[in-house]
Amino acid sequence: MKKVIGFIILGITLSTIGCKNERDTASVESVEELPKGFLYQGVIGDSLLILLKKDFQVQESYSYAKARRLMYGDIDLNDANELKTIYTQYTIKINTYGNLIDQAYDQGVNCEHVYPQSKGARELPMKSDMHHLFPCKENVNATRRNFRFTEIDDEKTEQWFSQSTISNSIPQRNIEDYSESAPYKFEPRESVKGDIARAVMYFYTIYKGIADEAFFKKMEKDLIRWHKQDPVSQEELDRNNAIKYYQGNDNPFVLDETLPERIWGVKK
Repeated sequence: MKKVIGFIILGITLSTIGCKNERDTASVESVEELPKGFLYQGVIGDSLLILLKKDFQVQESYSYAKARRLMYGDIDLNDANELKTIYTQYTIKINTYGNLIDQAYDQGVNCEHVYPQSKGARELPMKSDMHHLFPCKENVNATRRNFRFTEIDDEKTEQWFSQSTISNSIPQRNIEDYSESAPYKFEPRESVKGDIARAVMYFYTIYKGIADEAFFKKMEKDLIRWHKQDPVSQEELDRNNAIKYYQGNDNPFVLDETLPERIWGVKK
């Protein structure tokens, strides 16, 4: 990820029932600094969901084209000008002085909406909210379509994806690096399951009433499990902060690991 020049320090007042909790979330730059349970202490369920929806709205929305240019040219671009895709780790080189969207497209990369456009992300600002957008290998994006995320039995997996490889048989090595598809189902590779879960939870929370609720409910247990099994990494926190630089909002599920259980209850 390119280092964003400077940080806009945005103090967010987080109102809770019976108390006020103020914290400059933009200053959290290390996963070791992430506190547990600091957002709206003592608030649970729908009351917590309502507060998150109110206080973590996008402050500055962009066109879909602009959002992709920001992702491909800064947010998801590393210092070697490489762009890595979310489901397969397929990586391309980007010339930041050229047409970013065309370069990605010509190399087989487009933009994945982890909350599908047909499930609530078809219009702005949902369509261009970068907290749920990721660079993706085009053919893998087409395979995922608008299918729900879930665990898939290896014996029932129809296709396996890693880098530029597509296989119809169970991988014999590094199986955790593969994303999987089956009819109407998609399972991301192991090391980004938590990232995907937190992005989906974010979209459902911020756009509640617009996001397809039945779609979310089918994934809820798996998402909470993935959130716990794959905690926030430094890379994910850096991405959150880079997006906040442009949009003015955090993904609260990246900041506070206790939120899913406090909203939806303990899921096993």
